[in-house]
Amino acid sequence: MAKALYSTIQGLTDTSIKTQDGKLLVLPTAAGGVLNPGIKDQEITAMSRIGEMVIVDTYPVERKPEIKLDWNQKNVQLLSMRLGLQFSTQTAVAAKYVNSGLLVTKGSYAGSAVGFEGNGVAADQAGTVAYSLGTDQIAVALTRQPFATFAPATVLSYAQGADGGMLFSTDLIGQYVAFEVPQTLASVTALSDQATGSYAMTLMTIMQDRSILQWDFPSVAVKKAQGDINLSEPKMEITFYIQYDGSTCLPYQITYKGQAQKRTCKS
Repeated sequence: MAKALYSTIQGLTDTSIKTQDGKLLVLPTAAGGVLNPGIKDQEITAMSRIGEMVIVDTYPVERKPEIKLDWNQKNVQLLSMRLGLQFSTQTAVAAKYVNSGLLVTKGSYAGSAVGFEGNGVAADQAGTVAYSLGTDQIAVALTRQPFATFAPATVLSYAQGADGGMLFSTDLIGQYVAFEVPQTLASVTALSDQATGSYAMTLMTIMQDRSILQWDFPSVAVKKAQGDINLSEPKMEITFYIQYDGSTCLPYQITYKGQAQKRTCKS
C-alpha cells in the first residue's frame, strides 16, 4: 500500500473516445499521453525601489490546451482519426495486385487461394504491366502474351493468369521482375471523403492504491498538421486540440474518484 504522502499516478488504463453521433470507438488503450495545458499568463510589471522592472502579479489570459496520445498499434480507426476522414464499406473498388521485386526461380507461379491476395483476379487483365531489371540496371518492359497460349521461348515475356498466377519466359529465370495487376474488389473498407468531426474523450489513470483520476475532455479535434504517419512501424501518435464547447467553465475536467471508487478486476 502506497503511503498517502507519496501516492502517485501509476499509469493510463483506459482510453474512451466517442464520436459526435454517440458512437463509442473500440480502441486499445493508448500507451502514453501528454497534456499541454496551453496556459498563457499576463505579466504585470512595476519599477522596484532600486530602479528595476519586476513582475508584481500574473493572471491567465489564454487557455489553449492540447493532448498527445501514443498507441503501439496502427489500425483503421486510428488512421481515420489522424487523417480526419471516415472509412466506409464500399463496393466495386479498383485495387491492384503488385510485386515490386520478385526473383524469378521458375517459369510458372500458381494463383492465390481463396482468402489471399490476388484471388479473384481474372486472367489477361487489361492494364497489367511487368518489367525486368536489365543487365545495365535499367528496367526493361516485358511483352504480355495470352495466358492460354503462352510460349516460354519468347524472350522478355510474361502472362498473367487467373487469381494472380504468372508465367515467365525461360530467359527471365534468375532475373528480378516487378509487375502490377489491376483488380476490382467486390466489397472493401476504404477511405471516404466524409469528415470525422470532433470527439469526446475520457481517460482513466490509476493511482498506486488503485484509486482513479478521471480526465474528461468534452470536445477534442485532431490536430491534423501534427506528426507523421510512419508506414514502417506499428506505432501511432495523434495530437488533439482540446476545444471549449461551453458545457463547463474549463475545456476539461479532472475528477479524483477517491477510495470509494477504487479499481477492481472483473472477469
